Amino acid sequence: MNVLRSKYPPAFKAKRALEAIEEEKTSSGLSSQYQLHSVQIGNWKATLKKGAKNLFSGNRKDRMLLTEILNPVEKWGRCFLR
Repeated sequence: MNVLRSKYPPAFKAKRALEAIEEEKTSSGLSSQYQLHSVQIGNWKATLKKGAKNLFSGNRKDRMLLTEILNPVEKWGRCFLR
């Protein structure tokens, strides 16, 4: 039996990671709300924390990559917040 893996857009991952960092809801609360595994949310949160330090570095390539991921949060966020 083949199981298809879900693929989420970067903006969706960033939004969920930001919600996890804000800690308004528990990771299990977020996982049940968005039908994700809590470990997945934790991984996205850790990735965002690791990448966030590059926003303030002098490396333009890293800043552009993070900006590319975080800018469409508004566009995609509306689709997944329903």
